[in-house]
Amino acid sequence: MKHLALDFHFVREKVQQGTLRVQHIAGDDQLADALTKPLLKPRFHYLISKIGLISGSKICDCSLVGKIEEKKQSSS
Repeated sequence: MKHLALDFHFVREKVQQGTLRVQHIAGDDQLADALTKPLLKPRFHYLISKIGLISGSKICDCSLVGKIEEKKQSSS
């Protein structure tokens, strides 16, 4: 709870100073959902295009899984 209280006071101070503006974002416009929730493919592509990870017209056909290669053990 102490960390939440510190964060709250920090944000409140910045809002009062005018250096930070807090604004409501509707649930449908939460761009972080693309990185934090399982989504259907069309919604995922829409959100990552809004973030700028891909262009709106280019569908990403990339894989996040890398290639695993076996290391050969040298015999001593």
